[in-house]
Amino acid sequence: MLRPNNRFLKSCVTKGTSFKAPYMAVAQCQVTEYVFCCGYNSFGDLAHAPRGTPAETGLTTFKVSSSDGNFEKLNEMKNISNPAFLRYDPDTSYLYACTESILEDGLVVGYKVMEDAKLIQKSAQSANGTSTCYLTLDKNGEDGDNNLLFVNYWDSSLGSIPISNEGNLHPVRGFLKPAVVNSKDRSDHLKNRQLEPHAHAIVLDPYQNGQIAYVPDLGLDIIKQYRYCSSDGSFKYLSSVPSSNRKGPHGPRYIEFHPTLKIGYVVNELSSLITVFEYDEAEAQNLIANEHEHGETLRIKQEISTVPEGYTDYNTCGRVTVHSSGKYVLVSNRGHDSITVYSIDENNGFLALVGIHSTLGETPRHFQLNSTGEILVVANQDSDNLVSFRFDIGTGNMTATNNIAEVHSPNFVCFVKI
Repeated sequence: MLRPNNRFLKSCVTKGTSFKAPYMAVAQCQVTEYVFCCGYNSFGDLAHAPRGTPAETGLTTFKVSSSDGNFEKLNEMKNISNPAFLRYDPDTSYLYACTESILEDGLVVGYKVMEDAKLIQKSAQSANGTSTCYLTLDKNGEDGDNNLLFVNYWDSSLGSIPISNEGNLHPVRGFLKPAVVNSKDRSDHLKNRQLEPHAHAIVLDPYQNGQIAYVPDLGLDIIKQYRYCSSDGSFKYLSSVPSSNRKGPHGPRYIEFHPTLKIGYVVNELSSLITVFEYDEAEAQNLIANEHEHGETLRIKQEISTVPEGYTDYNTCGRVTVHSSGKYVLVSNRGHDSITVYSIDENNGFLALVGIHSTLGETPRHFQLNSTGEILVVANQDSDNLVSFRFDIGTGNMTATNNIAEVHSPNFVCFVKI
């Protein structure tokens, strides 16, 4: 276990973020969960340029205590290059990973998670495109079969992979790719990432049994809407929605829907904005029934900054998530190096700032809460560490636990309860 260093404590003061006193554990019944962490190990293959240490291990497994957020390293897996996203299926105990490279097609790998949290690779399939960056499970397949949906950031392609009842992956189907994506120069891309389409996520409509797939396109500042058919894994483009009403660039990265309200939240990576969308159920049903229509199922209701007022230094956003309680939205800031917490109005889904907290590290690319929503682990990519926090569900406050684990260039964390 590592401790916070003075540089990160100082940065939280100079950047105007809040830092709470370390959480003091109280006597309670301890529950242990596992965290699987991805690490970048081949920087030259990436669309971006990490500043940390190249990882020797692609996937690292930790036990994380639910009482105090303590890390205990368990297993390391080195035979996977640049894993960048994980999706766990509790029904089959399979963990799916995708690899990120602009030089070769991504790989989607299926691992069986054993009782001791060890991973056994069972299958793998090409994603037929470069810089694979997001995976979504569809549980609506025929005869109990499922699909794993994916997007490839660099060439903005998307598709689906059938999954057997046992969890094994089959070849890609339902594949779509834009007619023209020319960029091949990473240095040019960092300056001009909005010259071409770049799909960054794929999320299924939670209200219409997953029949509409939403794909934030960072390059075009839009949320694309596709008609998705789970029986054959196919996609048909319907229409798109602007990711913001303000002047860009915005770079929509992820979208998440509220568990009970018909509201969606989009994080705009480049403009550091959260856009709150109202979901139009009638329009969604019309699009499903009449695929030639081009209506918008999302309507902008609010836009709110992820960084403090007056902050003008560099920042891009990472992950956005809706807390399992439905009471909060959280987003990570890379540059400001913080997590911003908002409360959710239970009537209209609007957001109000609760607090902005230092992540005690640099470039928080990803974070996740455990099954109870009370422990948060953040992956600070460019300071080579994981940091845990106590999250107060009653107030929305985050408190440092004083537990930090060294991991080289971590980019994604996934809690798994076995």
